Amino acid sequence: MNQALALLQDNLYAITPDLENRLVNAISETLLIEKQFLIPSASFKDDLATDSLDFYEMLTTVEKEFSIKFTEEETENIRTVGDLTKLIQSKH
Repeated sequence: MNQALALLQDNLYAITPDLENRLVNAISETLLIEKQFLIPSASFKDDLATDSLDFYEMLTTVEKEFSIKFTEEETENIRTVGDLTKLIQSKH
């Protein structure tokens, strides 16, 4: 039963190629990181060496790109590229 639930949750957050490309471009251009490193499991802090100022600048860029707003609580829960992807998908 848990496996079925995990599959359902993954499908709920299925990302379209357009959304993925827009997100990767926004992150890459803001943080000056090569796109190949922007995998779902990449941690903004540990893997991508993003400091808090760069992180919030990137979030602002993403908000503008997708015409969405993040709450403070939502941004506190973003640790990886995958976390950000799921959050954007949930708002679209």
